Amino acid sequence: MLQNQLNQTNYNHYTGFVQLSLPFDLSVKIDPNDPVFSFLDAVEGIDFSKFVKIARSNNTHSHDRVMLLKTLLFAFQEGNRSLTKIAQLCKTDIRYMYLTNEERPSAMAFQRMTDQLKESIDDVFFTISKHIVDCQII
Repeated sequence: MLQNQLNQTNYNHYTGFVQLSLPFDLSVKIDPNDPVFSFLDAVEGIDFSKFVKIARSNNTHSHDRVMLLKTLLFAFQEGNRSLTKIAQLCKTDIRYMYLTNEERPSAMAFQRMTDQLKESIDDVFFTISKHIVDCQII
């Protein structure tokens, strides 16, 4: 009588595989000299309630408007003016992930936020740039 022989591979051999790790703190993976940290330091003392309502809307999927505005301003500083491009960067660029607290706002979220601004985005950018210049003089 023939016995069935099971040929089972060795599951203890792990060549060629990569262990995934969770990025608990994205700031550790960003270069300390990156412009995102300079940007955050520069806008630290700015009262954003002059430009947007601070609270989230009643929608459960809404994003923090100040976070969206900071992300949008950083993108403008980097030369990215397309909302679709900025939304894509929030999914792929670690600096934008850090700014958005790993949320993934869509282009429509940025559009809704710009529609709710009390001033135009260019005026907001100018006001914040003026604040940065004033802080450097002192």
